[in-house]
Amino acid sequence: MRQILMVLILLLASTSYLFSQPPTYDIIPYVDNQTTLDFGQIANLKNASAISGQQEFFSVDIIKPDTQSVRVYGSLDWTDVDGTSYSKMAEFITEPFNYTHVTNQQLGSMVKIADSRSNSSAIDRNIAKGKLVGEYTLTFCMYKSSASRTIGGLNSADRLTANVTRSFKITNPTQTITIVEPMTGDVKFVTDNISIGWTEVEGVTGYGYNGNNKSPYYRIKANKILAGETPDDALNKNNLYVDKKLDNKSGQTTVSWQLVKSKDWVAGDNIAVVVSAVFPGDLELKSAPITFTVKDNSTSDTSHAGNQFVLQDHPINMAIIAALNNLPPNIMGNIPSSFVQNLTNGNLILSGITLDGVSYSPEQMQVLMNHLIANPSLILSIVLNRK
Repeated sequence: MRQILMVLILLLASTSYLFSQPPTYDIIPYVDNQTTLDFGQIANLKNASAISGQQEFFSVDIIKPDTQSVRVYGSLDWTDVDGTSYSKMAEFITEPFNYTHVTNQQLGSMVKIADSRSNSSAIDRNIAKGKLVGEYTLTFCMYKSSASRTIGGLNSADRLTANVTRSFKITNPTQTITIVEPMTGDVKFVTDNISIGWTEVEGVTGYGYNGNNKSPYYRIKANKILAGETPDDALNKNNLYVDKKLDNKSGQTTVSWQLVKSKDWVAGDNIAVVVSAVFPGDLELKSAPITFTVKDNSTSDTSHAGNQFVLQDHPINMAIIAALNNLPPNIMGNIPSSFVQNLTNGNLILSGITLDGVSYSPEQMQVLMNHLIANPSLILSIVLNRK
């Protein structure tokens, strides 16, 4: 009997110990591949609700009692590439919720934001770089549901966890918008109806200019280059051939020249084109400008008679020229300027490309070159072997 009584006492003591243990709280953040953090999401941080973004780049697992609601504080900090400028770009505190896994896509929808702040000065400095660069740090902390709804009112007594951070560096950034159509070196005829196409910028496609600069949009500018001018000189003037703020919300990243032009080109014009992603506050991410030439619709031009070389008849030449003209100088260092010139004037004509015994069509080469234009960090070096 005494043994049974001792067992019961031990069982009761164990049960009491288990029930007296404090609940476990933890917050575990995950940062996806840093390339998913898009320039558009950084620029849109000026909008209080836009920290959710349109593309997932972080998520958090939340460990807590099943029935307990909590708040989560989060912030995004930026340190410039030289390490001398540290700034808090944005921060938020949620309303109470009871989920155990949350992504940035769900903030503002499934998980409501109670309060948020953004640092316009820091965001402007980041955007002035024209690309994502430096070190980005995400910080998270879990709070009681009864904690303040305002960031300024939060206090340590309501914390359920310590701050948890995740950082990543971007030291070799790429430009995030590139014109893919037309391409530098193209020859167009006076009557051609060309299309202008560009790579998508996350956070812009699907929106459009609404007259008050409160939503992101694409802007296309084009102009004739006069003698002695650079493409930038021509594009920074007034009375442009094209200066259009697009209001298309269909997600398209291409538009007809005829729909956006302000004036007609003439034979002999050398045209410069730039496409920008514009964010609230007139913050612009610009593509590198491209240039093409306009020719008269003469019989010889139209029929391509004789041995006259017309660049637009050779899409592989055009694709490689466009790629080379958009690559960083450190990659182009081993490529003589005469190589691009020979591709342009027809001294070197590429009719096909074979890699590892596989032949690629002009269309496949175009896709490959466009991908390299948008992601030059994939290219380690270029070496020409003369045979």
